[in-house]
Amino acid sequence: MRFEQIVEELYERYVSVVEKEKKIEIVKEKARELGFENVEVEFNEKAETARAVIELDETKLNEECYRKLSEIAEWLVSEKFYVTKLKLVVTTTKIEQGDTAESTLEKANKISLNYLKCKRVDIDSYIDIFEIERDDESSVFVYLLVYNEESS
Repeated sequence: MRFEQIVEELYERYVSVVEKEKKIEIVKEKARELGFENVEVEFNEKAETARAVIELDETKLNEECYRKLSEIAEWLVSEKFYVTKLKLVVTTTKIEQGDTAESTLEKANKISLNYLKCKRVDIDSYIDIFEIERDDESSVFVYLLVYNEESS
């Protein structure tokens, strides 16, 4: 029956919209739980994933917290690199383990931080990705991205 086909197509679109809204809401909720209000959540239609990217600086964190996080980040990427930016990503995308810098991995292990990968941006710029928190039940992940460059 043609009407049943129309209902089926409508239902598929409905399920898609509900799933999208649900993923956006769990990302917003996790960001709120971490203390970040009114975050903008992007939704990737193709991958069906939601994410909020929060640039970390003195306006988002209190001065002492930002100082401590910066100190940890500088220590993690070693003396050969300097941190240019810190970002927090709350997402429904699980980042898989990848290539890592051995010295950073050793340091991350010392403080029980899950170091996932080092991604080269260009000749002397990198992004080191650390898993801060994961909630397998709601499939939401929190990552710290440490942008760094080689010191000259």
